[in-house]
Amino acid sequence: MAAGGAGAWSFWLKDDSAGDVGFAPGTDKQLSMALEERFPEDWEPDASTARASLGSWLDGRWWTEKHFVREMWNEIVAYDLADGSVAWRVPVDGNGACKASRDVSPEGYVAVLRGEPATTESGPRPCDRLTIVDVNKGEEVWTSDIEPGVASVLPDVGDRPVIWGETVLIPGQGQTNFDLKSGTQKDPKDRGCWNAAFAVFGDTLITRQCGALVGFGRDSEHLWTWEHPGDDETSLTVLSADPLVVVVKSRDDEQVVRVEPGDPDDRDDPGEHTVIAEMDARSLDPMPPCGYGGGDSTELHTCHKAVVGAGVLYLKYAMDPNYRQVGIVAFDLTSGKELWRARADGELSLAPVGTDGDGRLIAFQPQDPPLGDYEGSRGAVVALDPETGEVTPLAGLPIADSGDQKWLLANNSLEGDIEWRDGRLVIVSPGPTVVGDSAPGGAGSYATVIYS
Repeated sequence: MAAGGAGAWSFWLKDDSAGDVGFAPGTDKQLSMALEERFPEDWEPDASTARASLGSWLDGRWWTEKHFVREMWNEIVAYDLADGSVAWRVPVDGNGACKASRDVSPEGYVAVLRGEPATTESGPRPCDRLTIVDVNKGEEVWTSDIEPGVASVLPDVGDRPVIWGETVLIPGQGQTNFDLKSGTQKDPKDRGCWNAAFAVFGDTLITRQCGALVGFGRDSEHLWTWEHPGDDETSLTVLSADPLVVVVKSRDDEQVVRVEPGDPDDRDDPGEHTVIAEMDARSLDPMPPCGYGGGDSTELHTCHKAVVGAGVLYLKYAMDPNYRQVGIVAFDLTSGKELWRARADGELSLAPVGTDGDGRLIAFQPQDPPLGDYEGSRGAVVALDPETGEVTPLAGLPIADSGDQKWLLANNSLEGDIEWRDGRLVIVSPGPTVVGDSAPGGAGSYATVIYS
């Protein structure tokens, strides 16, 4: 980080349950621009493709020892963390229409599904190719065509692959597997219940099948099975595997629960669960952690509006009737007790980003842009103590003019599009299609900005 000349500044306010309110101490550390890359100026899809691609996002992104790697349109790009330069590019045409794995395998591999972009005439198209990329070396390992899977259909645009051991697992009705080394397609064992989704949490693979969550260890041993004792249309999304924290959503309500699975060898032991937080759809206090998608999503781990760490669940909550200002509320994962609430000063909002090595919550506050004689306030990265909510400002961003592309990118980015690691702030735009007048995206707009 570079020390800035703006001096110390106080911009955060903590509001705990005891009613004590005070400004957090400021910091004089300012981030400086390390890298910026834009979407190509000549990216001009025809109107039919543009309208059909509004739901397609380039959300694959990975960290290696030396690089930040992300999906761009028809390619995978690595940025050198030392000097901000582009280290390599690997062509992968058709990646924007399909999903990629979220984690890097021990070999340094990621799995990228590929297919033809949809148009309003064609409708959704299947993902009919699989590519493995070595993100340590910047090389394509292999590409294989996909034959129809268990249900004689191809993977869909919502099916996210995972790499587990020596196998690439592709979920959904087109469920199929590939050998990681050879690229050979393998027929999965048909247990009469297809895997709707997979997610890897460290040494645990979790799958959702027949409405239940099932956990497996590294040697494919069955660790546990948990099924919510609700109606059949309940959807389950996982926030954390250890402890097991699950978002349970039905037609009428939504909860976050901590699960203690039962004995995997005893079918009569369903385990126990404790409700940690209940969503309020009207007040959005707290806010739904997984957005507003339907229960039939094939995603198992995409709830970016929530963070779990150090025995605490962090959720967002709306602070005004128009939902324009948002704060963070913390819950104890053992008792379900609300611990504290944190908010930004003025009318700004907070975005939970993740946790650091000390178990603190990392959050991002976008800047308040300058207007007239008002100099504005800096966008900032801060850390919050999991037990007390005490705020430690870590660094500020250079102020950008209102309407500047960097300001639009930072202020309109969603959780999951902002990452903080080793003193670097990465903000990405997930798609080159403009989805609104004030949203980032579009030909020539910023795709990736890195501050350090």
